[in-house]
Amino acid sequence: MSTFAASPPHYLPGIDFFYKMSRAQQFVIADDLIYRDKGRVNRTLIKNASGMQWLTVPVRHRRSERQWIRDVRIDTSRHWGQKHRKTLEVNYRYSPYFEYYVDAFAKIYEREWRYLLDLDLALIGLIRKALAITVPLQRSSALDLAEGATEKIIDLAGKIGAGRYLASPEDANFLDPSRFQEAGVGLVYSDFHPRPYRQQFGDFMPGLSIVDLLFNEGPEAKWILLESEKE
Repeated sequence: MSTFAASPPHYLPGIDFFYKMSRAQQFVIADDLIYRDKGRVNRTLIKNASGMQWLTVPVRHRRSERQWIRDVRIDTSRHWGQKHRKTLEVNYRYSPYFEYYVDAFAKIYEREWRYLLDLDLALIGLIRKALAITVPLQRSSALDLAEGATEKIIDLAGKIGAGRYLASPEDANFLDPSRFQEAGVGLVYSDFHPRPYRQQFGDFMPGLSIVDLLFNEGPEAKWILLESEKE
């Protein structure tokens, strides 16, 4: 029985995002959800000398607007790309593997992106390659799925030919297990638990962008990712 997972696109996603991706046979980018402020779609957490810091991509969005993630535009007047590149350099230039990845990230930040989704997918693709994750990706907006959280996932299972859904623990708040059972679709939950790794600026802090792991651990990042589970 093949397993699939899904998530909205995230900007420089966290380790849990790629952990779930690595545990599935198919992964769906849920770009047909309503964009929400203060989520991870346009921002991420990195570590600095003072603790943690948000990196936020400015977008053209009003809270009163109902807008799909795939349609969110970046505010190109804010020159955010140069600022983010510089912030990563300032905080990670002494990390053991920063120089190994910096050029690939710099190329992305040199481009002028119009849509947030395109930027997120470009960075996800770069990180997937660095982690040697080859799980096929699809966008949910291309599949014409049913409405409703549970119904959407069940419909998705049928359209991509998968028999089991790997959910995040927080998904339990809005998924209906009985409907999955009726539809013959398995429902399992991710057992992600961050494994400590070496970091700059003191003690280990969980919940950061995957770039923190990449810049500090390099080729070992893939194995630390796979071992990030509850014992």
